[in-house]
Amino acid sequence: MESQAEEVVQPDKDKPSSVLLESESTTNNGKNKPTLSQESGANKKTGILDKAYKILHYHVVPVVFILFFTSSVQILASLGRDEPISLKLVLPRLYGDLHSWTIVAVFTIWAIFWLKVPSSKTYGPETFHGAIPEYQDNGVLFFIASVLAFLGVQLYYTQVSTLLFWNMPWLLSSLNIVAFVLCFFLFVDGIMKPDSRTDINDLPYAFLFYRGVNLHANICGVDIKQLAVSRMGLIGWQLLIQAFFVASIYNYGFNHGVAVCFLLQVVYIAKFYWWESGYFWTLDIAFDHPGYYLCWGGLVFVPAMYTYPSYYLVLHQPTIDILMSIVIAIIGLFAVAMNFRVDYEKQAFQKNRHNENFQLWGKRVQYIPATYTDSAGTVHQSKLLISGCWGVARHLNYTFELLLALSWSLPGYQFGIHTFLYFIFLLILLVQRCFRDEKKCFEKYGSAYKEYCDKVPFRLIPYVF
Repeated sequence: MESQAEEVVQPDKDKPSSVLLESESTTNNGKNKPTLSQESGANKKTGILDKAYKILHYHVVPVVFILFFTSSVQILASLGRDEPISLKLVLPRLYGDLHSWTIVAVFTIWAIFWLKVPSSKTYGPETFHGAIPEYQDNGVLFFIASVLAFLGVQLYYTQVSTLLFWNMPWLLSSLNIVAFVLCFFLFVDGIMKPDSRTDINDLPYAFLFYRGVNLHANICGVDIKQLAVSRMGLIGWQLLIQAFFVASIYNYGFNHGVAVCFLLQVVYIAKFYWWESGYFWTLDIAFDHPGYYLCWGGLVFVPAMYTYPSYYLVLHQPTIDILMSIVIAIIGLFAVAMNFRVDYEKQAFQKNRHNENFQLWGKRVQYIPATYTDSAGTVHQSKLLISGCWGVARHLNYTFELLLALSWSLPGYQFGIHTFLYFIFLLILLVQRCFRDEKKCFEKYGSAYKEYCDKVPFRLIPYVF
């Protein structure tokens, strides 16, 4: 789960996100009362900082991020194989090849098929304009079918895993082209047919391309968020590490460190699909628009960065012994179990929010009553959980996710920073999300969330941060 918010509701943009308190004035000859010049200077400084932030946020960051992250995937593909990073090497790969385009075509058709096959439905939170997004609820079946289908291909064409490994730079290039075409289509479609409250007139096009225009884009009945993240990004992660594991065995034989790195990731991805319906209620999927950040990230960055520890270990075999491998595996499995436990406690509390006798850790749950007002002006009652894991730290689910990522990075510790690149990226991402999530919860719950933060003062690690 993303945050302490019980349900996700778009904050009213017409309401201030903070309350300004007037400073006390005294009758002591007005000494403590700010002069007009002081107020003017303070307002001018605030205006300059606000303008600088908007320029950075809306004009600079999108362009820098698009350029940096787009180029980073080819750098990762070269680093993982100890190749020199040069334009001479990279440029011929930028358009993909026959193998990469065949793989991407089959992969895309497979993903779309599972969004079209008849299955039960699950739903996300209501949007600010009254729509309720609908998703296919067949994640577990899709995961199992994808893993088994790839195993079948592996048995029929034994070199497919080795081919995927050596074709990785071209594969990322093909995915990159597909992602940019999709993002451009979504951008143009959103500009021409915006949501009822999409702020396209107030934001620069570079930012809209980066963020996305409409909140829930849909093409021919296919939800783009579910396609990019769940049906291509995450399963691409699974199938690639599966291929890298087999390629490692073909080249060097079985390695305990490679196996631990692979198995911990498989458990994590399987857990995601088991919990997929809950993912649609997180701030990620509820607030993020399908643009470069989400679509390109799911289609290209996940296969490049998230798989990198396994990708790197194909040609760089770890030397840890079986005992160390078992210790790392135990730590990683503990992290997965606790990550699941944190999410479970939140969902169980939501289902039993009207049961005053509901218990966590053998004690009756404690909570902070909260209210929020939706965009239609309707006031809702809610509860902020302060028992169990949610009373230990505000984002303990992130803590265990980081511990898990660290665990599957550890087998390659002898190679320096390489296998820890994903962990470092995730650390930066989740710390940023802590502040982002808290800002949204402050906007939604106000003083009730401040009280929650006072009672649960730590974000990730008790007594540390």
